[in-house]
Amino acid sequence: MPDKDLGSVLCNRLFLICPTDYIEQAIQNQFNGETYYYTALGVYFEWDHKIESWLWELICEQGIDQIVIVSAIDNIFYSGDLDKNSRRSYPIDEAVIETKKKLSKHLMQPEIFSSNLHLLVARHLANQKQRFLETTSLGSRIRSGGIEVKAYVYRPQEETFCSLEECIQRGNLLSSVSVN
Repeated sequence: MPDKDLGSVLCNRLFLICPTDYIEQAIQNQFNGETYYYTALGVYFEWDHKIESWLWELICEQGIDQIVIVSAIDNIFYSGDLDKNSRRSYPIDEAVIETKKKLSKHLMQPEIFSSNLHLLVARHLANQKQRFLETTSLGSRIRSGGIEVKAYVYRPQEETFCSLEECIQRGNLLSSVSVN
């Protein structure tokens, strides 16, 4: 079930998204208030002091009340739709491989994995949220400033945003289902 309070509060939000998801319109339709975007392939952000300082300036200047990390469930970096032989490697590739290693072999079976992509994406976004909050200067400023950080998985087929908790719960439920 999608988050009932999703976007109901009028506030300025900074969205951390992947440019290949093309979810800006869905975000505009769902969330009230001003929206700002910072992008990285596969929602895998590289943090350094310059970027952290620039984002903090943006947050202060635009009165950002909430930061939202979002990825589409059908993102090509998670679903494996990219031909890895015909492109260069990206930092997201390593992050997805690490997350997949942590999932049980049962969940990675093709007949289950395609329907359980929620768990992979949710865990990846949870890792990115944690990395973001642990950044050297930006994370502590956000925590001390009381800026809320949320993360959602967007399901374009249903046009819904699901919380990480819902996606992880769904994945855990599927992991207990027998394939036979």
